[in-house]
Amino acid sequence: MNGSEFIGYGIITGFIIAALPGPIWLLCLKRALSEGRLTSLVFGLGITTADGIYGTVAAFGLTALTNQFLIHSDGLQIIGGIFFCLLGIRIMVAKPSVKNIQVTGKGLMSAYGSGFLLTISNPLTILLYAGTLAGLGAWIPGTGFENPVFLATGICLGSILWWILLSYGAGAVQTSITIRGMNWINKISGLFLLVCGILTCTQMIGI
Repeated sequence: MNGSEFIGYGIITGFIIAALPGPIWLLCLKRALSEGRLTSLVFGLGITTADGIYGTVAAFGLTALTNQFLIHSDGLQIIGGIFFCLLGIRIMVAKPSVKNIQVTGKGLMSAYGSGFLLTISNPLTILLYAGTLAGLGAWIPGTGFENPVFLATGICLGSILWWILLSYGAGAVQTSITIRGMNWINKISGLFLLVCGILTCTQMIGI
């Protein structure tokens, strides 16, 4: 297989994993509806950065580094769970607004950082990438992954493609949402994130 084929495998893998429904997916959608496309897209860029790190580790088969991530996975996931809880509570009590929110550099940095932190706090993503790549046929028995640079590049492209589609798709309907509708979105999405955070923390500490 040539480089373009491996980039294709990476794009498919990055897109599939980014599109899997979950709390981060919901949070990006909520940001698009309440804060606009740009903030949501930057949040997605933070996710893509973390995806790129884990995808690169999986594609290069860096066993020692993978083991280090997995060794500390419990602590990282607890941090992510606490972050989900705090975000969930903050979203539930937030005053809904359908007005255009002024985008600032600080706000964009915060969106990028939160997207990165929430994604990097789940090292098991490495195994998800490795399994998906193998399932697509990018695994060569006895040798591992060929052309890991192309695979890693494709993973980043596939991931950011999904967040662009989600951000712009949700942003297109932003102006049609009422205050009441946004209030329900805040309550439901905040509660979902809070529950996910609690479940993550209790699972990691064995409650």
